[in-house]
Amino acid sequence: MVSCIRMYASVHRSDNVKLLGVYMDQSLNLKHHISMKARASALSMCYLKKIRKYLDKTTCLKLANAMVFSHMAYCNGLFINLPASTLRPLQRIQNYTAKIILGRTKYDSASTALKELHILPVSVRADYEILLLVFKFLHNLAPTYLSELLEIKIPGRCTRSSKGILLKIPFTSRKSFADRSFRVEDTFIF
Repeated sequence: MVSCIRMYASVHRSDNVKLLGVYMDQSLNLKHHISMKARASALSMCYLKKIRKYLDKTTCLKLANAMVFSHMAYCNGLFINLPASTLRPLQRIQNYTAKIILGRTKYDSASTALKELHILPVSVRADYEILLLVFKFLHNLAPTYLSELLEIKIPGRCTRSSKGILLKIPFTSRKSFADRSFRVEDTFIF
């Protein structure tokens, strides 16, 4: 005879939940996720800064891509339409890492360092990721689960704007987070 022991444990409410490597909070503003990624990137950036004098530029860039920028690139499609104040910690780390790679001081211009390394700013990179998915959809290279989310708009009459490719804008009832979804945001960026 097998005895069954029931364990009763209390479940505590948490402000943040980690789901597939992304920290989600109740307001879905991703501030905790960005702070955790900024912390991990900053730690890797400090290690990179310590060994920078022993590396050439190409090796340092490869290490920065592997150690620092990989933290910022994970799920950066979620960063669409976030305020600049929320993305500022990641942008600061990206700017300083670009200066470390090029051997510049902290007082030099970060935008020229990013341009020289051909690195997009954090907010622009999020838009780029979404536009890349739309491009793949338009050329039948996207996965089926993404292709089902988008529809090409066929205009009712001939206008100047009907000469290009337009995407249908779906109606959303929730304006806070639903407008940041892939289905809605890609049409505005495109």
